[in-house]
Amino acid sequence: MPGCNDTCGGVTIPFPFGVGPDCALNDSYTIICVDNYVNGLKPYLSFLYQSVSQVFVEVLEISLIDQTVTINKSATRICSDHWQADLTMANYLLDGSPFFVAAEHNKLMLVGCGNAFLMSASDGPEILSGCTSMCTNKKVTGCYGLNCCQASIPYHLGLYTLNITASQNFTSRTCTAASLVDQKWKFQDLDPKTDMFFPLVLSWAFRNYSDIDGISSCSPKIRSLAIGSRNIPTYYCECRALGDDAWSYHINPYLSDACKYVQDTLDSFKSRILFGVYTLFRFQCRGWNATSPDHYLNPVRQTEEDIQQ
Repeated sequence: MPGCNDTCGGVTIPFPFGVGPDCALNDSYTIICVDNYVNGLKPYLSFLYQSVSQVFVEVLEISLIDQTVTINKSATRICSDHWQADLTMANYLLDGSPFFVAAEHNKLMLVGCGNAFLMSASDGPEILSGCTSMCTNKKVTGCYGLNCCQASIPYHLGLYTLNITASQNFTSRTCTAASLVDQKWKFQDLDPKTDMFFPLVLSWAFRNYSDIDGISSCSPKIRSLAIGSRNIPTYYCECRALGDDAWSYHINPYLSDACKYVQDTLDSFKSRILFGVYTLFRFQCRGWNATSPDHYLNPVRQTEEDIQQ
């Protein structure tokens, strides 16, 4: 947007997101750029927790192509001196927002040893995914069931809970942490006793046509988002002239001027092509003689003169 910062702390902030309320499409896409004096500028996105208080999460990346935003999410952690301890942690950060946990971009991961279950947060909760990790004192370099386990998730999530059972390790104190994590994140030798943060990928979607109705030259499209047994229709923008190819040309279809520029450029290009075709057609119809003073000769007269010669 004109007059708006499009970066914060090295993170690109494309519209419909924006730094400050005047630069974003609406409050849900407003980025707050904070200088914490230790790590410099960092972008934060706010969520309305249970319609009462705001929760701020750090933004790591925003993708227009995938229509995702990656945030730095704290893990659910439990420590116990007993053989096991259960903890159910509710995650309602996405309630009432345009964001969903993206099924194809995330996985369930437990660091430590014990069990982790992902459950739906509804009147009749059900287990959606889970994994079990065994304890070992050996140093492990991958996540395959020893001090770490992981599992895929079945569909996009709005509301969910994590249930953890931490098992006794070979040390006197056990700590286990679980979270939904970006699929690209690789297991590291982490200490579950410390506060842990993982990258979490959220899909962002316009649930109402009115959300993008005010974006001039936007060509609205509908895609279905699978959430549980329901398919929710959502909307997104394309440049009419390019369709899905807009992403290949790094065009932001949510910016009205960008689509207009593309359309004007293509119209100009088409005009020049049509003019070239028309000129070539004239050349072919009138004939071409490089030795003639005017270069343009009537093909019939040229034939009669050649016959006389």
